[in-house]
Amino acid sequence: MDIEQLTKVQIVLLVLLVSFVTSMATGIVTVSLMDQSPEGVTYTINRIIEQSAEAVTGMVVEDTEQTQDTSTVSSVKTVADVVAEVAPSVVSLYGVSEEGEAYIGTGTIVFDGATVATTASGIVAGSSYTARLSNGTHVEAIARIADAVSGISVLSLSFVEGMAQPSPVRIATKEQLRLGQALMILGGEGVELATGLLTALPEEEMFSTNILAGKRFSGGPAITSAGACAGLVHVSEGVVSIVPFGTVTALMTAPEGE
Repeated sequence: MDIEQLTKVQIVLLVLLVSFVTSMATGIVTVSLMDQSPEGVTYTINRIIEQSAEAVTGMVVEDTEQTQDTSTVSSVKTVADVVAEVAPSVVSLYGVSEEGEAYIGTGTIVFDGATVATTASGIVAGSSYTARLSNGTHVEAIARIADAVSGISVLSLSFVEGMAQPSPVRIATKEQLRLGQALMILGGEGVELATGLLTALPEEEMFSTNILAGKRFSGGPAITSAGACAGLVHVSEGVVSIVPFGTVTALMTAPEGE
């Protein structure tokens, strides 16, 4: 049949058929090329897609886990889900001033429900402070360590008998962190949020990020998209750095006097 003799309906159907066949062929070729591409290229493409989804929809993808039956399991959380999960492990620290209680900075509950680590300045070892928990409860916090070199302080919370202790943050190991992955920081008198990317992972120094934030975030947790804590937030002139938990652990386990 000559194409000039086709009716309008037949022409439309023909165009749809050609489009369908073209799409199928393009999909097959794309999948084939992806299977043959180097792992680094595939990883880069996946990261671009993931970060684009985060920016547009506010959704973050939790790290993929391999199960015993070799099937792949991946769960999806929103930024709001991650914040809700970690917020109970964030406290606001207050000291005493002439006007009453004065906000000092943010603390993160680590290792157990009664230990708080922070990079907030002005804390003196042996002094008593007040920690406000996420549920609004105020408890006494005694400063055990205030290291001038690292800027890290560690405090112990004093709970009344029968009072439930909050859960500590889930700590991310260095192996679980990836350059360019999404990062969220929490801090402030009421929990505030700032987001960005992890931009450097040096071996023995603080991690870097492109997040800009105020001093009120100092001592808060830096959270990955999986809800694990990469370290404590340290703010200097608006520039945010992340103190690895290895530094906090080394400080807490060092013999007295060192």
